[in-house]
Amino acid sequence: IFADPPYDCGQHEALLEGIVTCGLLAPDGALVIEHARRQPLPEQFGPLERTRFKHYGEAALSVYRYAAEIQTV
Repeated sequence: IFADPPYDCGQHEALLEGIVTCGLLAPDGALVIEHARRQPLPEQFGPLERTRFKHYGEAALSVYRYAAEIQTV
């Protein structure tokens, strides 16, 4: 899943919550969220953990996957 909401919408955690709650991410899938570098996202969100973070100027990408211990259950 690639999500590119408006940088200053302040709804990035709500987006994460909706994806987790609705089960939209496949067990082996990845979620990429583009956001403002100055608005960091959490390293862990429920069953998801941030596995990669890259920034390009003012833009940033955070990549989430299900935590390893959840994938093996």
